[in-house]
Amino acid sequence: MVFGHRVVVEAELEHSDEGGLRGPIEDGHRSVAYRFVGLGDEADQTFGGIVEEVLQGGEPGSRLVARVRFYHDLAEVYATVGAEFEVWYGRVVGHGRVLSVVEVGCESEL
Repeated sequence: MVFGHRVVVEAELEHSDEGGLRGPIEDGHRSVAYRFVGLGDEADQTFGGIVEEVLQGGEPGSRLVARVRFYHDLAEVYATVGAEFEVWYGRVVGHGRVLSVVEVGCESEL
């Protein structure tokens, strides 16, 4: 059984020479975090996750489409269809949104 909140995301990644990542985001990538806008009076929330599968892109300066599994249970409150986020790696390295939620037992929701 796979635990964690799973979603398909798309993100525009910054070019390396514009402050983006120096290398690609690939399957199994765990180094970036995803910062979602706070709900109501709550502060913005940042969640770590693992890129389970890159469906498109991943190179700096590209459009990334990937299936991501978040470690924190609260991610399911923020990472909903249409929710926007910043891709964070010590600084903002991209912007994106959630395309779909992957239901338990489903391998692809794109």
